[in-house]
Amino acid sequence: MSLAGRLKVLASDQDPAVSEALTAAEYEQVSVLLSKYFNLVLTDCGTGISHATMEPTLQRANTVVVVGSPTIDGASRAGHTLDWLESHGYEAGARDAIIVLNCKDSSSDVDADRIAQHFRTRVRAVVSLPKDPHLSAGGRIELDRLRSRTKDALAEIAAHIADQFPDRHAG
Repeated sequence: MSLAGRLKVLASDQDPAVSEALTAAEYEQVSVLLSKYFNLVLTDCGTGISHATMEPTLQRANTVVVVGSPTIDGASRAGHTLDWLESHGYEAGARDAIIVLNCKDSSSDVDADRIAQHFRTRVRAVVSLPKDPHLSAGGRIELDRLRSRTKDALAEIAAHIADQFPDRHAG
């Protein structure tokens, strides 16, 4: 594990020629172990949804966040992800998902509000993440360098995720 601020990160190698994919059983084993030590575990599934670790990831997930963009291709990919979830037994996960429309890719030829409205009919929440020069640069994110609108959108995403935390005090 490495440390990024107060965030502990368990990451695969960035070189795909070197890294090996986890099996479903290995992912489950790691998830169970991490959940003993951490109250919050985030899994970045990358852009693919048909790899071996998707089933245990989705079975353990309290919230699914699908990132798209307010473009024809970006919205289509996000929609296909929701379709895949629905057709593979994760209808509730799709319905309770959060769509994040990353506006770093956008076009004046596309009605972003219409795309957001379409997704609002399918999921629990839709948040537009504004274009931000600091995020566009890539690399480590320094919160104090983000624009206030970006911070607000990120806080909204976090709040929607937190809304789905299990109630540990429920009987």
